[in-house]
Amino acid sequence: FGARSATHCKDVSDALCPDKYFSDTYLDARSQFRSLSSALQSNAEMYHLPVYALSHDDDDDEHLTMDVTILNANSSSNHLLVHMSGTHGVEGYAGSAIQLA
Repeated sequence: FGARSATHCKDVSDALCPDKYFSDTYLDARSQFRSLSSALQSNAEMYHLPVYALSHDDDDDEHLTMDVTILNANSSSNHLLVHMSGTHGVEGYAGSAIQLA
């Protein structure tokens, strides 16, 4: 993701404001997704799969990752919904916003 400067609302905390869900950078979007997943931890399984290292140190903030959260992992349901975002690039903005909404 690159920097985003447009805002569409006067009050970003308003639940109907799209700016509340769109992140400025990849790292911001990932952080928000991980925070939301952690809040659901009692009902979720989380995985962080390294894809590409942006630097040679071991700092997780410097790696591109595929982050997976499985909700209702212990469910006996036969149904599955998979939502992926950021697979190729620009659709990452919309995909991340959908995941946070």
